[in-house]
Formats: sequence, structure tokens, C-alpha cells
Amino acid sequence: MNGNPTPKPSLVIVTGPPAAGKTTLAKILAGKTGYSLISRDQLKEDYCRVDGTAQLYPGNALNLYIYNRFFELIKSSLSKGKPVIAEAAFQHPLWEPKLPELSDKSSIYIVHCRVEPIIAKERFMRRLLEQPERRLVHDDHRPENMSCIAANYHYLETPAPTLSVDSSGGRYEPGLDTILHFIS
Repeated sequence: MNGNPTPKPSLVIVTGPPAAGKTTLAKILAGKTGYSLISRDQLKEDYCRVDGTAQLYPGNALNLYIYNRFFELIKSSLSKGKPVIAEAAFQHPLWEPKLPELSDKSSIYIVHCRVEPIIAKERFMRRLLEQPERRLVHDDHRPENMSCIAANYHYLETPAPTLSVDSSGGRYEPGLDTILHFIS
């Protein structure tokens, strides 16, 4: 052993409001980097598809279960030295309590996906029409939950390196090469 510490694996947090392009960007980044992708929505959808019990959870019990499982999977991958792209629309209060433990295990990079509120609402409504099965798993279609779309979203605030990416124009700005350079 040469005495040099093993570098921490990267944790790229791709976050932002619903319909800001997070999932699409996270999938592209995972494909280009080979990092493991852990997506909160995909985890919830897969769990409900296999378990079939989305409607049996009272209140937010399913969301709490998936929230905890999401972070368990991230920690497990990082503890094995695997870099991770973690994608979720969590606002600052949901990310913040998990960051100290994650920063001990990884080098964190934040990618804030942003979008103009009117474009987010259009994308969001189109997604609900094209994917009606989302209503069985996600409760973001309810009027009381639509306030987090773009205009009222509370972005993650942390001293970790952060890049703001706008998807309003149908492509990412800054471009993919800049984003890849930022996370590597």
C-alpha cells in the first residue's frame, strides 16, 4: 500500500422541479459515464409495478419508504466505491438531512435542472396525458402538489460544486460536454 487514500466515488445529484429534464439528463449522463443511476421516480414505479400495492399505503407511507430506500441504495453503491448519479425532484429540506453522511462517502456534484415555469407546466400536463398510469403511483398531479413546479421549487443549497442547467429551449444549456466535464 502506498499510503495514498483511495479517492471517494463521485455522487452526482441531478435535481430540480418536475418536468425540468432531470430524468432524461440523468440517463444520458449515466450512459456516457458508466455511473450507476438511482432515480427516485423509477424506484417508486418499479416497486409499485412489482408489489402492486401503491394504493394500499396510507398517506405518505409509500413516499417515505421509497425516500429511505433511495438513500440506502445510494449509500450502498458508494460504500462499494461505485460512482452514482442520483436523480430526484426532492427540494432542499428533503436532501439536506442526508448530505452529511453522503459527503463522508463521496465527492458530491450538484446539477440543478431548471426550466421556465410555463414550459414545465406544459411538459407536466403532456406527461400526465401520455402516461396516465403515473396517477396510480405519483400524487404530483393533485393541485396541492403542483406548487413545486418550477416557480416555487426550493433548490438544494450546499457548498458542493453546483452547475445550473436550463432545459427550457429543448436542449441543455450549458451543453452536454460542459456538464460531463463538470461532473468528471
